[in-house]
Amino acid sequence: MTLVEGVPRSRSRGICRCLLVTPATRMERFLGSAAGAADINLLDLEDSVPAEAKHGARQAVGLLDPAEVPDGYSLRVNPVRSPEGVRDLHMVLDARTAPDMIVLPKVESPHDVELVDEVLAGAGIDTVLWAILETAAGLENAMAVARSRPRLVALTFGAADFCADTGTAMEWEPLLMARSRVALAARSAGIEAVDGPTFDLDDAAALESDARRAAGLGYTGKVAVHPGQVDAINEVFTPSAADVHRADRIVGEFRRTGASIITMDGRMLGPPFLRQAESTLARAGRSR
Repeated sequence: MTLVEGVPRSRSRGICRCLLVTPATRMERFLGSAAGAADINLLDLEDSVPAEAKHGARQAVGLLDPAEVPDGYSLRVNPVRSPEGVRDLHMVLDARTAPDMIVLPKVESPHDVELVDEVLAGAGIDTVLWAILETAAGLENAMAVARSRPRLVALTFGAADFCADTGTAMEWEPLLMARSRVALAARSAGIEAVDGPTFDLDDAAALESDARRAAGLGYTGKVAVHPGQVDAINEVFTPSAADVHRADRIVGEFRRTGASIITMDGRMLGPPFLRQAESTLARAGRSR
């Protein structure tokens, strides 16, 4: 994935149904993820790596062989205004393999994105950026962050840190406003909205429910913290055969009639329905 000068930001749509996180201390698992079904494979230097292991993990990331990394190689660094985050960025500048994408945690203002953008631009690195909004300040500035730089292609809502920061209960209803705000900010800026993880690894029903409710809010994907979650997430965020068939019919009928309003299956459909149908076909990897 590269940032192309002049390409509309809406072109970033559909990059990710599922992002799989692997700690940078589990390099063998990460290198084996190439055979998996996740759209993006993320190596994590932040929360999943204890403080005493960060230096060694960072060194291992810097030595990654370009021939070994899986497609969609992404890297989550530490917060960019922290000493560990600064060290992570220095490592990226000298690494054997630049990540396709850098995920920025605890983003609280456009300046966090702008700082990393300027560092990468100065080094001639075309890696794209992804921001996690997971504090009260980050949510307050969601719209400004989403529109900060063209290099930014996605936002994620980080529920766990948001709850720790605000005292909000980590349940769907209390988090609905915050989760909706992130989705709205991302979609208004023409970038991806990817929901944070479901941490209960043994509750498949909860994972599916969380994913479907996030999709209903406009999220286009979800983070997985275990390989066993990937297939279920992909299924939710991949249009079904029935959805694709209906979208195909809608697009075909609009094109056949040339009308701005059509009637199909007893329903009146206007331009918003056409845009939704075209989006469904795009996400399904199809075009007419």
